[in-house]
Amino acid sequence: MPAQLEQFESAYALIDEAQEGVDDFLSALVEFERERPAQWLREEDPSTNKILLKLAFEPPSSKIRRQAYRVVNDCRHALDQAVFAGTTLISPTGGKKTYFPFASDPAEFEDLFTKKRNCADVAPELKAVLRGFEPWWPSPNHIGGNFLLRTLGKISGPNKHQVPVSTMVQAYPSKVEFSTEHPVEFRLPPEKVEGKNEFVIAYLPRHGLEKLKVEARSHYMLAGIPELHDKAALAIFCDFIALTSRIVQDIEATVVSLTSPPA
Repeated sequence: MPAQLEQFESAYALIDEAQEGVDDFLSALVEFERERPAQWLREEDPSTNKILLKLAFEPPSSKIRRQAYRVVNDCRHALDQAVFAGTTLISPTGGKKTYFPFASDPAEFEDLFTKKRNCADVAPELKAVLRGFEPWWPSPNHIGGNFLLRTLGKISGPNKHQVPVSTMVQAYPSKVEFSTEHPVEFRLPPEKVEGKNEFVIAYLPRHGLEKLKVEARSHYMLAGIPELHDKAALAIFCDFIALTSRIVQDIEATVVSLTSPPA
């Protein structure tokens, strides 16, 4: 979306760069999977006297993690740039502490706008619209909170140059033929092996298995965020960009309404 105000052009440019980063992230995934494909493993399990069927993956490369960080970093900078642009238009003599107000709870949100905090110089006229985004963690201890937005703030924090990305696997049997006295015991969803990038797909009998065909798909998720483990990182990045775009547009619209001359 083109900027209505020239000062917001850099924020929108960062959103465009984040979208390009998503494309590069996907290209890095395709390249990685081509060069380091998953490996099927069969191992004996002494505790069950069966054969473990596992799928093993190489850990996601540093290139993948750097591309992931590029996306979230561009989104974070777009939010900061929008707050800065809005403040300079409303209060041309404003200071340098004009960051987007990521907070742990509503109380900290309010405190961020006090002296010496990161949002001390943000134009007071923007505080209401920024509060409306609820950029704090949801909790039963307080009202509101935006988990997706706050997660963006967390993983794009200072001194970070890579976003941790891990692997999740979805598998299902497409064709199985075995004798009834020696069944295949599937683990669906697959069980991740602790401390390894391996997933147990099934326990196979030592005898009686005629045919087995299993199809498996993997996706890459944001590591360390259990609430998002069922969603692919690629989809989350698209959500980040959509949310960032909406927030930048809302901030810009607020500034337009505040600075436009009366009709």
